[in-house]
Amino acid sequence: MFLWGASAVFQGVYALLQRLNIPLIVQPQLFGFLCLVSWGQCQYYGTGRSRWAATAITLSVIILFGLLELFLVIFLRPPHDRGERAATTTTKALGIVGSVLISVALFPQYWQIFKHKEVIGISLLFISIDMLGGIFNDLSLAFRAEFDVIAAVTYSLVVVSPCST
Repeated sequence: MFLWGASAVFQGVYALLQRLNIPLIVQPQLFGFLCLVSWGQCQYYGTGRSRWAATAITLSVIILFGLLELFLVIFLRPPHDRGERAATTTTKALGIVGSVLISVALFPQYWQIFKHKEVIGISLLFISIDMLGGIFNDLSLAFRAEFDVIAAVTYSLVVVSPCST
């Protein structure tokens, strides 16, 4: 959950700087927030932290990640808009880092499937809705003037990853 929340920072910066469609800009923000709230619940229920400590840690991380994303957008937007190569390369790298973090965060689930030889705790309805979201995100990219390969890879991972389970 924490890695997914962290990936949203990079995906959010990428979506904002690439000026993707509004839903594709909002999606990483909501995804990251919900992942971090879920991670906060893990802090309370899983590690036994007090309610106050789990809430304080979670809110601190959400604020820190929000400020990091804001800083990156403010810092990178002007040179990116001018077409400077370093800023464009950095933006692409952030998009790739976000995709890698999303993928790496799936490994524990795959390890559990391998270890137990069965799928535990995955809702088929949730997986189906998630996959449909990835398909519609890819479709929205297909109708842009310029197809965004990095964003498409990220959304396609959502579609392909559950299929391998």
